[in-house]
Amino acid sequence: MTGVFEPSAPPFPAFLFATMVTAIVGGAAAGIVCAALGLALSAWMLSAHVPDGFTAPALIQYALVSTLIIWIAYEYRRLLRHAQDRQQEAERQMALIEAENATLNMMAADRPLKETLTSLVRTIEQYSKTGARVDPIAGR
Repeated sequence: MTGVFEPSAPPFPAFLFATMVTAIVGGAAAGIVCAALGLALSAWMLSAHVPDGFTAPALIQYALVSTLIIWIAYEYRRLLRHAQDRQQEAERQMALIEAENATLNMMAADRPLKETLTSLVRTIEQYSKTGARVDPIAGR
């Protein structure tokens, strides 16, 4: 492997990519572990071939870039979770509107009161935050 690596170049770019992928897929903790393992693995495998690549500035640069990558991946995952939560809430709202329309259609079609109230109660139970059962006849 002699002559393959530039003796003064830090050997960390490949490990930074691994840190990025791991942090996006596995989260911040996995990204931190990957960054630490990348540093240890590069020191173990490449320190003999690239002795000048493990200077204090190179190590600080690796730590800072790894931290930045992990933070960006964390924010990406947080925003993705937020968008998914908003999508689920929008789908829930659409289902509620459809259920309300079905109940209003029952009222407009002059369906029996017990059937309409049962449908209304079912809708309330299904979409309420508490999920408490309501008796359509007693009103509780």
